[in-house]
Amino acid sequence: MKDQSPARRAAAYWYADGLPDLIFGATLLLFATGGLLWQVFAPHQHALDLYLMSIGFALHFWKERDVLDFLKSRMTYPRTGYAQPPEEGPVNQRGSLISLNIRPARPSERNVTSFRARTVAVVFWVIYQMFFNRNPPRWFTPVIMLVVALALYLTNRNSEHQYRGWWAFVLALSGLIFLRIDVRPQLQPLLCYLIVGGWIAAYGVFTLIQYRNANPDRLSEGTLQA
Repeated sequence: MKDQSPARRAAAYWYADGLPDLIFGATLLLFATGGLLWQVFAPHQHALDLYLMSIGFALHFWKERDVLDFLKSRMTYPRTGYAQPPEEGPVNQRGSLISLNIRPARPSERNVTSFRARTVAVVFWVIYQMFFNRNPPRWFTPVIMLVVALALYLTNRNSEHQYRGWWAFVLALSGLIFLRIDVRPQLQPLLCYLIVGGWIAAYGVFTLIQYRNANPDRLSEGTLQA
């Protein structure tokens, strides 16, 4: 993030503990796993899995901030202090995959973020296309995973919330699994959501561990000194 204005630093602080990624990744893991088990033990129409994942994304949009406020008040603010949570900025103000604009946008003077547009919506809409391809060629799903990895990296690379290049490279390589293993077309979209969810959750855990190591709990530190 090149812009170091107070507003932009406050927005970046929201992601310093990895919790937004962890919550989104856990949501994907939960609903994708449920869909896979449902499809394996009670095969059903493709559309029902799409509805299930849509419910998961809607739940994330609805309750994400409440869950994050609860967790941050216990895990983040005691270590590095409170900061005003960022607002979700308009998509066209910051640029995103939706508008096919991956060029750096003019820095905002407000404490805003585009996590929902640049990350959540990107994951949903790219993999969403798979539900309408009933007999995809073997190369189709690896290409989808490559597109997801590139989109997450490129649309976030100049934002307050960036993904490291080598992490994106690992996600892109995960698509090769579908060239080695014969997966039923009905399971492929859910498995893609599962892989991406595991990747995002792992990124959140990795970031959280780094954050906790760099910022010991002030209350515990004060108790030890006393």
